[in-house]
Amino acid sequence: MRVAIEHREAVSGLIKKVPQVEVTAVVQFSEEERAIINSWNLGDVIVVERQMDAQRAAKHKGDQYGAQAPYEHLRIGQLTQGPDRYLFDTPHDAKLYQEQLVEGLKTIKAYLASCASLAEPQVFEI
Repeated sequence: MRVAIEHREAVSGLIKKVPQVEVTAVVQFSEEERAIINSWNLGDVIVVERQMDAQRAAKHKGDQYGAQAPYEHLRIGQLTQGPDRYLFDTPHDAKLYQEQLVEGLKTIKAYLASCASLAEPQVFEI
């Protein structure tokens, strides 16, 4: 698994321009990792929970998302589709997210390695 994470300034809003930080994560899975993801249907496994930026949360306020708002999960399937871009209100929020993302990807790497094979049989007495 090879990961590239980049931060850049972005502006959202048509009338009132709001400065934000866009974090782009590109994950290149090995062929073996892709095979494990596909064979065990791991696309819905959550890599990290992330909080919506103020703009997106305001759009979803009071709609069908209910208890899920203000969170959106980043899942393995999204990362297999190509770059993931996500907006944050401040550079600090973006940096915290990067730390969470790195830890989440380390956990996913270990998870995929664990899914590569079945456990060895055990015989023991208690």
